[in-house]
Amino acid sequence: MFTRTTIPVDDVSLLMDVADAFKHHRPDRKSATVDVSFAITTSYGGYGDLRYGEGKYGGAEQIIVTRITGERRALSSILQNVFDAWMDYLKQPLPPISHY
Repeated sequence: MFTRTTIPVDDVSLLMDVADAFKHHRPDRKSATVDVSFAITTSYGGYGDLRYGEGKYGGAEQIIVTRITGERRALSSILQNVFDAWMDYLKQPLPPISHY
């Protein structure tokens, strides 16, 4: 779920695509949504650049993942959503977001 809302996201597979891009530079899976390691960059996210509620506020520098579709996502939010997915799968309580 996107930042603990009811909106489903595919961030577990997106994180796999990010890891593949770093490992192989160009993932060879047809289902990959990140096509090259250069799609993961350090950048400033401006207003309206990312989903509402995602990433750092105030235009701070952060790691941005750009999908083949052009959608831009903050890696910090992807990691948070994957962490939450694992905690939910393991039936563990979710700590407050500010604790990690």
